Amino acid sequence: MDKKKGKKRRGFGEDSDEDSADEAEVDILSGAGALLGKNKQLAPGLIETTRLRDANQQEPSKSVVQSVEFHPAGQLLLTAGLDKRLRLFQVDGIENPKVQSVFFPDTPLHKAAFANDGAQVVASGRRKCFYIYDLAASRVERVQGIVGRQEKSFESFVTCPSSSNPLVAFLGNEGCIPLLSLKSRQSVGTLKMNGTVRTAAFSANGQELLTAGGDGVVHTWDLRTRRCLDRQIDEGCLNSTALICSNSGSLFATGSSSGVVNVYDRQQSSKAEVGANRPVAARPASPLHTFMNLTTTVDSLAFSPDSQVLAMGSRMKKDSLRLVHVPSYTVFKNWPTSRTPLGYIHSLCFSPKGGFLAAGNAKGKVLLYRLHHYAEI
Repeated sequence: MDKKKGKKRRGFGEDSDEDSADEAEVDILSGAGALLGKNKQLAPGLIETTRLRDANQQEPSKSVVQSVEFHPAGQLLLTAGLDKRLRLFQVDGIENPKVQSVFFPDTPLHKAAFANDGAQVVASGRRKCFYIYDLAASRVERVQGIVGRQEKSFESFVTCPSSSNPLVAFLGNEGCIPLLSLKSRQSVGTLKMNGTVRTAAFSANGQELLTAGGDGVVHTWDLRTRRCLDRQIDEGCLNSTALICSNSGSLFATGSSSGVVNVYDRQQSSKAEVGANRPVAARPASPLHTFMNLTTTVDSLAFSPDSQVLAMGSRMKKDSLRLVHVPSYTVFKNWPTSRTPLGYIHSLCFSPKGGFLAAGNAKGKVLLYRLHHYAEI
C-alpha cells in the first residue's frame, strides 16, 4: 500500500532537498490525509509530514515573504512581501493555482492579513497610509492614516477574527495602539501601554487584545470597555517580539528577542474589577512551559486550529523552525531535520483544519507541508 510503481511514500518527518516534489507522488500523498489523519489526540514524539509543491510555485515572490495566511473558510492563501505584491493562491498541494495578484506601486508590503471574516485583506508597509482590498469586488482602497493620530508608519498591525466586530489594531508610537473599525474606516479608540508596543494578538472570540513590547509585560485589554484587565510579567523576557492566542481560548504563547518561548494558561490571568479606576499593577506570571530551542529573536508563532501544535520560528538563523506538541509540552524530535530545506523563515501559518503548514522564507518561496495527523485540510 506504501508502494506504487516502485515509489515509496515518505516516512515520519522525512524530507527531500529537491525544490519540488514529483507530481505523481504528490498526488498520492495529498490525498493520503483522509486515510492517515485521525483528528484525535496527537501523539508526542513523532509527527508525520510530507513536503508538497510550494504554495506559490506558480508565481514565487521576488523578495522576502513577509506574510502568509490561509483564508478562514477555505484553502485560499495570501502571500505578501517587499516586492510590493499581494498574491492569492488556491492551495490544493498539487497545482496550487494563482487566483489573483495585486500590485502596490509605492509600498513594499511589510504585513498583510485577512479581516472581516475573510471578506477583506488589510495590507501595509512603512508608509503613513495603508490599504484595504475587497476580495468580492477586487477593489483596492487607500486609507490615508487615522484621524487624530500622527503615526509615522502603519507597517505593524493585527486584525480581529470576528466579523461582528471587524477591527484593526495598529502598533503605534510610544506604546499607543490605535483601533480602527473596518466598517466606518474611523478610529474607535486608542489603547496606551507603558513603553513601546512591538507585538499583539486578538483572542479567538475577538473580545480581548493582548499586547507586549520593550518592557516584557503582556497587557490584556477588554475591547468593549477599552480597559486594561491584566498586566503579566513575561518570565525571563526583556523584549517581547511575538504573541499568539490559541483557537481554544485557553492558551497564549510569547516569544522574545533571546529566543525564549513561553506558553501560558489564559484562565489563570487575574482580571481588574469592573469599574475600578486604579491602574492594574504588573504581576509575575508562571508559564506552563518554557521552550529554549531557538537561540535568536522569535518572529513567528502559530497554533494549529485544534491547539495541539505550536509552530515557532526565527528569521535570524537559517532553518530555525520547531514544532511543539502542546499537550505534553515537548518538541517533535523527527521534524524538521537537518535535511529540511527551510532557509530563513519569515512567516508561518496553518490551514483552517490543520492539514497544511505554510512557511514563507527569504528566497520568496512559501514552503508547504502536509501534516498527516489531520484528515482535513
